[in-house]
This record gives sequence, structure tokens and C-alpha cells, in this order.
Amino acid sequence: MEIRALLKRPLVTVEKDVSIREAARKMEKEDVGFLVVVDERGQVCGVISERDIARLIAEGVDPDKTRVGDVARKEIITINYRDPVSKAAYLMKKHKIRHLVVVDDEGKPIGVVSVRDIVDLEIALENLSKVSELSEEEEEQIYTSPIKVTT
Repeated sequence: MEIRALLKRPLVTVEKDVSIREAARKMEKEDVGFLVVVDERGQVCGVISERDIARLIAEGVDPDKTRVGDVARKEIITINYRDPVSKAAYLMKKHKIRHLVVVDDEGKPIGVVSVRDIVDLEIALENLSKVSELSEEEEEQIYTSPIKVTT
């Protein structure tokens, strides 16, 4: 399976001049844990994650005065949208990260894939592969609620 099958939403970015607090608010609003940081021309200049923000706050950085562009990680690990999911898992393990920026054939970012996307996929595929292996009794247990409703 290719990475593009895991892309669920458009790329979420944040401008490098916004504060850490504003970036955290954007993460909350967009329900993401990772943002691609862009400059005034829209060019990628870094990435920042929830964990990065938590670490910065723990270190005493002022979230209102510190700009995302000043603290964003500049080393951006990318994966092509046509690469296999197994390569994403390998890169995440190798670099000890939870997110990869997905790029098109020209290297332009088009999305982000997270470790949760991969784990959810693996769990779903594992569960689907077991469906045909269930006995009639197991199937009955799945579809019959153990809760008894009385009036």
C-alpha cells in the first residue's frame, strides 16, 4: 500500500512569525499534532509538533513572545506519496519521530502522515484478515450484545 492512501486531509501549515501559543491554538482547531512551518512566500522552513511545544514550555520558553520560526526543527524528514507504508514505518523508527511530511514528485509538501495513521492501518488490516477465521460461535459473540435491557 502506498502512502497516499493514508492522506486524510490537506496539509496544515503555520507561518513562521506566529507565536508558539498561536501555533498550539491552530493545532487544537485543526485537530493535528504537527504543523509544517512556512515563510512569507509559502516555502517550507521547518516543522513543529505538540511534543516540541511541550518541551519548549517545560524549558521556560514564553509561548507568547517566541516565534515558531525561531524554534521549529529545520531537519524535515519527508516521504514520497508513492512510497510504501513500510518505508514510513522504517523512517519513523530510524529517526525516532511520529510524523513525516509527504511530498509529491517535485518535492512539494502535500500532507503529513503520522504513526497513528500507520498503526490504525495495521490494526485494521490485521482485524480484517481475521474476519474469515472466526467460527460461527465467535461471530455470534461479536454481534450479540451481552447487555440485557429491562423495562
